[in-house]
Amino acid sequence: MIRILVFSPKGGVGKSSIIYFLSLLFKEKYKVLIVDLSTSMTLSRLFNISGNIIDNDLDYFTEKDHISIVSFYSKNIPKNVKKIYNRYSDILKDKDIILVEYPTILNIPAIQLESTIFKETTNSTNYLLPISDPMNYIIHAVPNYINLIAQNSDLSYSILGLVINRSKEDSFDNDIKTFYREIFIIKFYREMLFKGFWNTPIPKDIYPIYYKINKLL
Repeated sequence: MIRILVFSPKGGVGKSSIIYFLSLLFKEKYKVLIVDLSTSMTLSRLFNISGNIIDNDLDYFTEKDHISIVSFYSKNIPKNVKKIYNRYSDILKDKDIILVEYPTILNIPAIQLESTIFKETTNSTNYLLPISDPMNYIIHAVPNYINLIAQNSDLSYSILGLVINRSKEDSFDNDIKTFYREIFIIKFYREMLFKGFWNTPIPKDIYPIYYKINKLL
């Protein structure tokens, strides 16, 4: 099992769509779990989940087409940690790849709870997959955000590379290229704006990320 934390210092950069497309590719060979910690709950709503594992006894988990998803976001302080621990540890059983969508705000109790339960119930490797849009000031903010994640977690992480989404060019500052071993460029796909990412084919730019992760499994 591996756990991949997908995050960005800015909202609306396409984290949900990238996780969704990767899930479609991995589900053919592996048991995939999406952990939705995003405040927008985009993927949870896409899978018709309206509750969350912290506040609700029902409607926080579903499985569809070999993809499992648990809604984990809540702004409330967890009251029954043992119940949540048992629920999440049970969901984690037999999964091969965990794709966690992080919110932009890191001081949410659910974040620490999810990582703590994961650490205590598994012996798996953790990876970071930062997502940015093409704006240089967002790209340059990613390393600071990585440091914040490290400071707020007991888990150790390896960086898979930087994903620059909705890009219209392939040229970026040289210092960016020296910080990351790999940079994955996903071009701007206009049809996603009109049809929604769930109604569009998997972009070919997703495949290099898929191949990179697949080598780790």
